[in-house]
Amino acid sequence: MTKKFGRWPCPTEGCGEWITSNALGRASHLRACRKRTPRERQERQRKKAIDAATKIDVLRSN
Repeated sequence: MTKKFGRWPCPTEGCGEWITSNALGRASHLRACRKRTPRERQERQRKKAIDAATKIDVLRSN
């Protein structure tokens, strides 16, 4: 993956989230991410995908 506007992909296996490049945001995300189980990571990805699809539908309807 490549850099995306000051964000980097999370290095944690199975996370897939883009995290900010500043040290505080990165450290905060990595701490929280390591505490999550693989199932919780998968659930977060599913929720984010649903939210993104909903946002696209709303934008298309306007």
